[in-house]
Amino acid sequence: MNRTKIEWADYSWNPVTGCLNDCWYCYGKKIATRFGENCHKSDSKIHELVEYDGTRIDLKTDASLNYFSAGKLPVGWESHYPFGYEPTLHYNRLREPEEIKKPSKVFVCSVADLFGDWVPGNWIREILNTVKRANWHTYIFLTKSPYKYKEFTFPKNCWLGTTITGEEREKEEAGKIKAIEQITTQNINFISYEPLLGKPRYVALVDWIIIGGLTPKPKHKPEWVDFLIEDYGLHNNIPIFVKPNLKWHEKIQEFPEGLK
Repeated sequence: MNRTKIEWADYSWNPVTGCLNDCWYCYGKKIATRFGENCHKSDSKIHELVEYDGTRIDLKTDASLNYFSAGKLPVGWESHYPFGYEPTLHYNRLREPEEIKKPSKVFVCSVADLFGDWVPGNWIREILNTVKRANWHTYIFLTKSPYKYKEFTFPKNCWLGTTITGEEREKEEAGKIKAIEQITTQNINFISYEPLLGKPRYVALVDWIIIGGLTPKPKHKPEWVDFLIEDYGLHNNIPIFVKPNLKWHEKIQEFPEGLK
């Protein structure tokens, strides 16, 4: 786990890295490119890394591939993204939250979409097992596929969110909002409008709203932000968290009541 510069969390925890959404603005892919210059390519699009006797082994790679023997990565190979931005489960990271004893807000999979259609259910269940064991933390999940939340049972220390950019088609945006509104009442549900690239069409009945801009040069129009602040914050009394990268003229950094 790492201390994070994300303003609404204390730590980022990435037992899974990588994503197949291929968003043009993805900061995670830029990070993977920066730190995974020597990444390997394989026929498998998802990977499961374990460490054994100083060797990192990909359980999903066919042993016949010739870039390493029997699925083994070279001893001492240090890349955090050995397969670039292809989805990868890092088994050695699964219990990291248990090592942090101070209750904290933990952003889960900040460089992945844990609920993408390509993610095996057992990956998610492994992560939720840790969430249940280290239950003194608050875990914040964020996905472009909120309809998959209903396939799992989350303890109450989980916040469940979806990303909307304003670029989605009308039917897609409406579907995301419907899915996030149906989250059980024991969990905080929220929408992250980041990066804000178009005017959202709907207002959802949720517990929290995040608004952020495209980094490093925001592309939003002021009226899009006004729409969210007025319709969510002023009219529906929903807490708003405006990120500094929005470069907004007013500091607004609210959290759900009692969970600051």
